[in-house]
Amino acid sequence: MAQNLFIRGLDGAYEKMLQGVEVLRSYNKAWGFIHTITPQSWDSLLWLGAFAYEQDAKLLQLHPLEMYGRASTEMADMILQDTLRHQAYILANYLQAKYAGKMVIQLDLLHSDYLEAFPQVVNSFDRLCSIKGRLPDLLDNIIVEETGRILPVAYGFNPTFSIGNVYDFDEQLFQQFIEEKIPGIRSLYVNTLGKILSDKEMEIFTGVKFW
Repeated sequence: MAQNLFIRGLDGAYEKMLQGVEVLRSYNKAWGFIHTITPQSWDSLLWLGAFAYEQDAKLLQLHPLEMYGRASTEMADMILQDTLRHQAYILANYLQAKYAGKMVIQLDLLHSDYLEAFPQVVNSFDRLCSIKGRLPDLLDNIIVEETGRILPVAYGFNPTFSIGNVYDFDEQLFQQFIEEKIPGIRSLYVNTLGKILSDKEMEIFTGVKFW
């Protein structure tokens, strides 16, 4: 568990996580684990799957380390290279088969062939519901940063596309965002996906980067 302690930069992170699990169990609600995959942790995925299942988790999300924030300055050697991405992809698919119907295994790695066949997985504008034009139909996620800034898509997304701030909120905020910034985000999605599919050197992607 030294890996977990290092990434979090917090002594006792593992023990605190176990305490949190007990709290979640007491509410009798579905909950899950998110695990950061690195070159130092990918070969623990089989153990991790068994551990999560034994703890009664309903979700195990496997997310490759992204070079953002503290990781970009202190963990450059932990990024997944091509071979490890393939190995993690294979192991995660094995876990999906093993725990099918018992626990959801969400892998934040995508194969280029799958993306080409089902672009709607990452591009919400390719979905039929997007024609409704409502914010929930156009975007999968909205994030509120610690500063109060509201961002679409993901933490660390280009601030140019900021929706606004929770401390300066009004009822026209979302509609104004849709009219002024959604066209730019739509173009960004299309262009980014096009670049990914044209890269014939890489098959497994750690995530679609928009920033």
